[in-house]
Parts: sequence; C-alpha cells; structure tokens
Amino acid sequence: MDSDENSGGLFFGHVDADEDFSGPPIPIAATAAATGAANGAATGGPSWGAAGVAKRQEVLLPEQATLIRESYARIEQDRKQHALIMYLTIFDICPEAKPLFSMVRDSKEPAPVNPRLEAHASLAFTMMCEAFSKWDDPDQVAKATPFFKALGGRHLNYGIDGEDFPIFRTGFMKALQRAFGEEWFGDLEGAWCAAFDILESMASSGMAEKGGKKVIPPAALEILEKQQQQL
Repeated sequence: MDSDENSGGLFFGHVDADEDFSGPPIPIAATAAATGAANGAATGGPSWGAAGVAKRQEVLLPEQATLIRESYARIEQDRKQHALIMYLTIFDICPEAKPLFSMVRDSKEPAPVNPRLEAHASLAFTMMCEAFSKWDDPDQVAKATPFFKALGGRHLNYGIDGEDFPIFRTGFMKALQRAFGEEWFGDLEGAWCAAFDILESMASSGMAEKGGKKVIPPAALEILEKQQQQL
C-alpha cells in the first residue's frame, strides 16, 4: 500500500502531494440526504442521512461502547469484506466519487477486485471501528479529536465537504447492517450511529477551520468532465 494511502484520505481517497488543486466543486452529494432518509424509512431504523440520530452525543454511553466492542469483535476477522462492501455501496450511491480515489481512477481492475482499494477500505474501516470502541471515555475522545479534525480538513483537498458525509455514513451503516442482519436494528444500530456522529462532528469542525471549501484534483476533474460530455 502506498504511503500516502496510509496517511491521506481514509474516507474518500487520497491525492499526491505535488498535485495542483483547482476547478469547481463536484456535485457528488446531490443524492446523499435523500438516500440517507430513504434508508431510515425503509428499514424502520434511525435515518443515516445528514441529521444522523436525533441528538448528537459528545461521548458514547458505556453500554453503547460495549455494544460496539462486542459486535466488532464478532465481525473483525471479515473486516476486509465488510470494508469493501462499504466502499462499493458508496460508489453505487455516487458513481461520481470514483475518480476521487486514485487507486480506482488509475487502475484497470474493477473496484470489487482491486487490491489497493481493498487495503485502503480495510484501513479506514478498522480505524473507525477501533476508535469508536473507546469513545465512552472523554479522554479518548479528546485524544482522537485533533486527528479526525485534521483528517476532515485534508478531505477538502480531495473534493469532499460536509455535505458528502451522508454518502459515507450510508456506506458504513449498510456494511454493518449486512454483517449483523436482523440483529442490527435497535440498540446496536443506535450505538454505531452515535459513534459516527461524533466522528462527523470532529471532521466537520476541521473542515470549517479550513474554510469549508472543497477543491478537486485535476485528474479527477478531467474524468468527470468527460463523463458529463457523454451524457
């Protein structure tokens, strides 16, 4: 795995350090809120859209963190599979996001069998799950905040802003729902949603501190312009 994939955009890809960023925003979030709301309505569970759960928590309740730890332990051995499902769901919701991932954009291999995408997805999925499991401890939340704030700020350079979080949230929650089946609905879903809300709050804060304006890698912009010309 390339070094910039380890340290770059865990959510929506990475860019090379010497890239010149320019161009208008990509409207990749157009379906996000509707998708999140539809998922919540269809499943009877909380909406995974822009609002997340009804009220954001600053830390998890002890019982929520316990649910996350215990449930993640049961699916950890298959985390690569679940992580890949997460990203394939993102691409299904928003095909326009594909060019933002250099490991997809620069590869001839289809996303489902792309080893670089699998490695990237596994890293992001594992990091989130392991972080979430500790967030009933205010000290652990405080320790994680600078990292996820910085990560949020960097994602503006990958063409991502706060409006795009519902897409990633839906991919993440769909992967977990598939992993846990009928057991997912209820307290388990609520615990994972609450944890994601905390992460989203951290990352959004980092984006706001960077001005909140996303820019697009030229290579991705070129592909998107070609796609639009073919419509």
